[in-house]
Amino acid sequence: MVIPSTSARHAAAGNGARLRILAAAKDAFIAGGGAFEMNDVAQRAEVSNGLAYHYFGSKAGLLAALVADFYDRYDAAVNQRFGDETDWVTREIRRVRATVDFLYDEPIAPVMLGKISGSAEVVAAEAARQDAMIELAVRNFTQARKQGAIAVDGDIEITAAVVIGGVRQAAVRALTAARRPPREVLAQQLWTFIAAVVGVSR
Repeated sequence: MVIPSTSARHAAAGNGARLRILAAAKDAFIAGGGAFEMNDVAQRAEVSNGLAYHYFGSKAGLLAALVADFYDRYDAAVNQRFGDETDWVTREIRRVRATVDFLYDEPIAPVMLGKISGSAEVVAAEAARQDAMIELAVRNFTQARKQGAIAVDGDIEITAAVVIGGVRQAAVRALTAARRPPREVLAQQLWTFIAAVVGVSR
């Protein structure tokens, strides 16, 4: 049996504390509608205020970590490989459905997409993720146009920004509605919008 070194055990314990703090911050963020206090997070995580500051530096740093965690999980769900099908339309319809499923299943999504605000660091972190999503869409649409799957007449970058921004705003409306539309209805509406913007016939 291999016994972990003292440093390895300390690193594992530290990572566990960091994850507890992050999970507690997520709960506090949801409960506060986008606002939280570090002492509340520390109490929820059962750690000292000092330890929370040690790992994240400040409330803005912790909030930026929440943004990163949310979009890491979003990317894993939405930008996964959807089989080996060569049909671009089929793949993108599946991506839209995966997007809706992730957002509907993720408790932090309504607050993260609709109410996040705060420091320059947090705004920058969120903006960087949006820019990255637009860049992915640019590459995706460029390849699809070369394959003849879509017929974008205008600038691909503007088209990508329109799609990413439009999907985001529609998702915010759906997530914060008094009665959320059924998943399949929202997915169909999103796909109809995307198909129209990029020039798909179905």
